[in-house]
Amino acid sequence: MSEQGKLPLYILAGGRSSRFGSDKARMVIEGKPILKVIEEVLKPYCLSTTVIAEEKGKYEDLGLRTIADDKDGYCGPLMGVLTAANDMKRVHGSGWFMLVSCDVVGMDHRWIKRLVEGRLKEGGAVVFYDDRYQPFPGLYHSVGAACAEEMLRDGRSSMQQFLAEIDAVKVDVPHDWGLMIQVNTPEDYQRIQRKK
Repeated sequence: MSEQGKLPLYILAGGRSSRFGSDKARMVIEGKPILKVIEEVLKPYCLSTTVIAEEKGKYEDLGLRTIADDKDGYCGPLMGVLTAANDMKRVHGSGWFMLVSCDVVGMDHRWIKRLVEGRLKEGGAVVFYDDRYQPFPGLYHSVGAACAEEMLRDGRSSMQQFLAEIDAVKVDVPHDWGLMIQVNTPEDYQRIQRKK
């Protein structure tokens, strides 16, 4: 993909990692922190990489620009969407960006191509869908910031509701979707390590 067609990548790493017991964003996969693995996997579509964490600069030791969530307190991934959309507008102007969580292993960069093709349809996001929206990885447009902000102001933080309200384009999940694993616990991590 040409540089002109690439998108800013935002990685959500603002969760508490309470079930994992340590910072998931620093777990090592094949000798590298997961944040760097995700960046490498998505590199064919990636214009720049920004990590969203609970504090600014947290992952800059890994060579990754890191910004803090726009508001104090944990409001889940919808706050990450708002933070990414606002940063997108400040740094790149209005437009599309990639969004992924920091705890997924087994993504295929070719999945992003399918999402990019979905941008031809109307909608504030393009995400995979089976019996429900699969928010990450996904493509989001900065116009969704207003809806995210309104929902959070009203005490609502459901990604499913947000994606429905912005008329997200639904793309069928890839046939190999099951190869992706979300790492939430030390047991999940050990299971991945045994597969290597």
